[in-house]
Amino acid sequence: MTWIVILFYLQYKFWGIHADYTAAVVEYFPEQDRHLSPEERLSKNINGYIQILDQLNRTSKLDIVVYPEATLSENALVLKHADLLPYTVEVAVNDTSLCHGPTTTFLTSLSCAAINYQTYIALNLYERTPCSGKECPADGWSFYNTDVVLNRKGAIISKYRKYNLFGEIFMTRPEKPDISIFRTDFNETFATFICFDIMFRKPSLDLVTQYGVKSILFSSMWFSEMPFLTALQTQQHWAYATNSTLLASGANDRQKGSGGSGIYQGAAGPLVFAIVGADASKGLVAKVPGAAARSKDTRAVDRKAKEMDEFRILSDNLKPYTSKLVLRGNNNVDTSVCSGANETHQFCCHFQLELEWQAKPVNDDKKHYQYHMVAFSGTRTFARVSNGGIEVCAVVACLNDSLSSCGKRFRDYNTVSWPTTFKKIVIEAEFDEDPNKFQFPNSLLSNIEPIHVDDFEWRSILGNKRVRRTYLLKKPQNRLMTFGIYGRDFNRDSLA
Repeated sequence: MTWIVILFYLQYKFWGIHADYTAAVVEYFPEQDRHLSPEERLSKNINGYIQILDQLNRTSKLDIVVYPEATLSENALVLKHADLLPYTVEVAVNDTSLCHGPTTTFLTSLSCAAINYQTYIALNLYERTPCSGKECPADGWSFYNTDVVLNRKGAIISKYRKYNLFGEIFMTRPEKPDISIFRTDFNETFATFICFDIMFRKPSLDLVTQYGVKSILFSSMWFSEMPFLTALQTQQHWAYATNSTLLASGANDRQKGSGGSGIYQGAAGPLVFAIVGADASKGLVAKVPGAAARSKDTRAVDRKAKEMDEFRILSDNLKPYTSKLVLRGNNNVDTSVCSGANETHQFCCHFQLELEWQAKPVNDDKKHYQYHMVAFSGTRTFARVSNGGIEVCAVVACLNDSLSSCGKRFRDYNTVSWPTTFKKIVIEAEFDEDPNKFQFPNSLLSNIEPIHVDDFEWRSILGNKRVRRTYLLKKPQNRLMTFGIYGRDFNRDSLA
């Protein structure tokens, strides 16, 4: 028996057998008082971070905790570049603990917390570096939106500078994407990227496809957008399609439409996730690898959906899409929808639907969604920050039979009825086999959460330099908002 134990230890130590670890992601609601000094704001938010860490450690011994993007300085009055300077810090990656170092910054308390709670801490901050030359701001500093990781000794062992900025006018974009990879003492290799990065090949997809990293730390201040890009929807479809473990932490602010955090175990689905409809902070903990928990109670879906009534959700413009309306009373649909006027360059989506309609007439006092089958191949703007190529096939909920009403919610969930049950959906489309193209299975229910991975299939067939994708709904759904293939074509990307 002793030799077996020794052999297992050697395998673990030198051949990289992964141990279970306990992770936490924090959905954090930052300090709102706009009249605080920078020192007061940083102190309140750092203390808020540590209070959540303390609460989580009362029930779970954490190995790693991830905090969201931009919440240390959120709500500060920033009118010019120099206004951010008090919220910035110089960052050096080395083995030196910051807890008892010669210089005290707002990182000192977090370094000490990493030691006290014996956990890795990943957080987002504004990094400063001295600069000179024509492009240098007058205050002599370049600022970066940066994620750093503290180890259990309180030392910074990794940093990543955000590459795909989202209208962050005072931030500097790195000349090339950072590749930030580190290994922990529990034998897991992680990489890091931030918020808008998840929409692009570099660095997010490259970390998985080229560098072989399968565990990702993701901090965000995400602004949810229907029908395809709400927070949990985006996190799950990325983790599922790349079969990666994703530790996603989101800033919370319902008035801005920011929120959504979770721990996802690749194609096995979320271990835990939540989007907090109220202005509040919440820590989510899971053992990785672990077993996902799920609710099969429709009432639970409705309760959460009602909570989202006051949560601001943006809406994508689907007017350029080609669509066909799902006609009420039609129990079986077998049709194609094609985008593009030129038949030789059309992008076509094939839909097979099996539906069940409520037998009695829809209550006139209740509103109900109508559904469109949509197809689109082209470019879209991401908040006029950048343009992205997309190829989309989907069934989407709409307020009426107009395409312009798609991707929107009725304001009061209590006024909505659900007469349509989708018993089966099969969506098929072909894409070029191209490293600059990637497709995701994309879904959304009325509670602004994606469909559970057990309830769909995602298939791929390669041949003749083409990829045939099939997205299939296996379990009936009657709270459906979106079900589709969301493809990105990075060849068409450009700055807005």
